[in-house]
Amino acid sequence: MRHRVLSKGIAIALVVSIVAIMAGYHLNWTGFQGRTLWDWLNLLGVLAIPVVVGVGTAWLSTEQAREAALHGYLDKMAELLLNENLRESKTNTEVRAVARTRTWTVLRLLDPGRRSILFMFLAESELISIIDLSKANFSGADLSEADLRGADLRAANLSNADLRGANLDGLNLLATNVTTAQLLQAKSLEGTIMPNKSRSSCKS
Repeated sequence: MRHRVLSKGIAIALVVSIVAIMAGYHLNWTGFQGRTLWDWLNLLGVLAIPVVVGVGTAWLSTEQAREAALHGYLDKMAELLLNENLRESKTNTEVRAVARTRTWTVLRLLDPGRRSILFMFLAESELISIIDLSKANFSGADLSEADLRGADLRAANLSNADLRGANLDGLNLLATNVTTAQLLQAKSLEGTIMPNKSRSSCKS
């Protein structure tokens, strides 16, 4: 949010500056009259420097924050796996609640590429069926060829996620944000409850 506000502020400042220059061009005391095209380009170039610096700083700050969030999540999950027996924990236990909350929270902060990395971690750690992923945000993530059987993806956000070749057998996708076109690219949908409450019988 802060970065969007900063970007808007920079854009507004640039527009105001250009308007001010154009208006001042008609006033003798401003010194803009008689300027050549090269003079204008130089002036606009000077004005563009803080804009580029501001946008670049905002982008870099966002990337660093996302990378830190992902690494912090992976470190914490490794701790829950090694020290709190997350994989062998029972349903509704505190350790699962912590894992679920951290997963939901960090997914909202990450970009699609890092969401793909997070999902790969969950899959390789055999946590897909252990952590409640309902309402989780996997929008834009690469889930191609993934075995999602056992995952709880009710009301999850799968918009623009790559589901090509994914195994979605038996999933409950009620209220899940996913299109029919995405689902048709999956490897298998046998027994899957579709977002419209119908049950699929599609096989690979």
